[in-house]
Amino acid sequence: MQGSGRARRQALESCLACLCLSAGALAFDAQSQAGSNRSDSSQAQIRISFASPNPIVRVGVRETSLRPRVLLKAQGPNLRALAHGLVPVVKDLLGEGPAGLKVTFATPRLVASSDTTIRWVVEVTVEGLPENSQVTRTASLQYRTTSELQEYTITNRPAGTFTWTLTPPPGQLVLTDNDRTTFVVSTGEVPATDLRIVHSTLQEATTDAQLGADHLTLCVEEGDTCRAGQIDLPANHIARLGLRVDSAFAASGAFTGTVYLGVDEKQDPTSFTLTVFSSSMCGKLMGAGVLFAGLALGWFVSVYARNKINLIRALLPARQLQEALDDLARDAAAIKGIPGFAPTHTIAAIKKTSEELNPDKLRAYVPSGMPSAWPLGPDSLGAYQEFLAKKSQRILTLAVIVREGMGDVSTYWSTALSADQQHDIVKALKGLDALATQDDLTKEVAVKQVQDLAMQLTKQLSPGATPQVVGGGAVGAKPTARLPSVQHLLLQLDRVSGLIWLVWGIATLIVGCYYLVWSNHGFGIGLDYLKCFFWGLLGQTTGQQLQQLTPVGVSTSLGISLPQK
Repeated sequence: MQGSGRARRQALESCLACLCLSAGALAFDAQSQAGSNRSDSSQAQIRISFASPNPIVRVGVRETSLRPRVLLKAQGPNLRALAHGLVPVVKDLLGEGPAGLKVTFATPRLVASSDTTIRWVVEVTVEGLPENSQVTRTASLQYRTTSELQEYTITNRPAGTFTWTLTPPPGQLVLTDNDRTTFVVSTGEVPATDLRIVHSTLQEATTDAQLGADHLTLCVEEGDTCRAGQIDLPANHIARLGLRVDSAFAASGAFTGTVYLGVDEKQDPTSFTLTVFSSSMCGKLMGAGVLFAGLALGWFVSVYARNKINLIRALLPARQLQEALDDLARDAAAIKGIPGFAPTHTIAAIKKTSEELNPDKLRAYVPSGMPSAWPLGPDSLGAYQEFLAKKSQRILTLAVIVREGMGDVSTYWSTALSADQQHDIVKALKGLDALATQDDLTKEVAVKQVQDLAMQLTKQLSPGATPQVVGGGAVGAKPTARLPSVQHLLLQLDRVSGLIWLVWGIATLIVGCYYLVWSNHGFGIGLDYLKCFFWGLLGQTTGQQLQQLTPVGVSTSLGISLPQK
């Protein structure tokens, strides 16, 4: 151990002596070459160093004819004018390693020069380095009057394996909120060169549209900005990078797939999965419009049109009863030519019954023009059937009075010779007319009373009087006018129903827009518009249950009877 230390001290003393001689020689040479420029060169500040801090001299890794090299650089003003072919002197000083380790630097070779920087390459010869070793040494660098001590590393271990770690971005990128997503890359002991996107499998599942690598850009996050261009990461570095989607990309949809990143130092790419939602405000507004169109069409088809059909079918039996009353009114008006008699009560009863069958009087039983937002009643069909049956019985009773009563009695007028006979006929007709004022009179009772009056009249008339048809044309009367007025309460019901439908439609529109349009960040493909349309079209199912009324088919389904003409 003592011999080894003595040998190191002797070697160090020899190196220092050489340095002194070299420094003297350089100083003498500089003085002789400076001449008249001695004052300028003394003011020049020149710095000599390795081109990179603590360079690694890697030797003995594999058989090759090339010797390891290091780069030197000198920096200062007017270097090209001051150089005059001078080269630095590089020598190894003591440092780590065994005593037999010998490092020799060849004469530097100029590779590049400018007014402020000169670079040289120096080949290195290493002897006596144990296997699988790495040591740090100190070298003396001298150039003109400048001298520097620089550390460097000698190793015969293989170069480090490239490693890098990628922290993937969030799984979703919504382009309407931001055009890029962020991820983190960290490198190992080997730098990463030309980090780039090598492939993209982002694809829309419905339309098969692709978001390729040509629409994706990598950039380096620098505060609020993201710098694009070639990305080179130094060793042992952590970088925050951004993945940006090109603003020219206009396809809509949800693009799901994998993005592959590559570097020059690694053959296999590194990847992460991502879903990109692409849409536009114009497309979403169009979707809301399509949804509204479907809503309006669905309401018209399944609510308004159905309600209109139900209303027509429900009014059909009432209209048939009104037509029967019109016939009775014409028959009653045809009884003329009998002084002192007019079927006033009968015609009034016919008119009253006809008015009770007007549509505005049937609002409690049949659908209105505006579909109601709630059912009309627990048994609207049964109530309507009972109402029509009662009116049918009333019409049958009036038919007995007009046709079997007044019609037959009026035929005696042509054979009545005396004033007493005419008086009896008028009296009988007035008695029949009075029967029409009894609203609760049934057909059976009316038939009996008509027969009684006819028999009584027959006894009062002369035995030779026989019934004959009264001559003269019948004068037809126009049907009773339909009253257009609507009760105030029913009008309010229409308004409230309209408000309910409006609120229900707005709620359906808002819910559909939220779930189908605004929540779908990739809205814009054809299937999205189709869903919006059917949402509005089929969303009427619940609403139409509020006003559903079993349609009335024909009069027989309601159990009503019509008088025979």
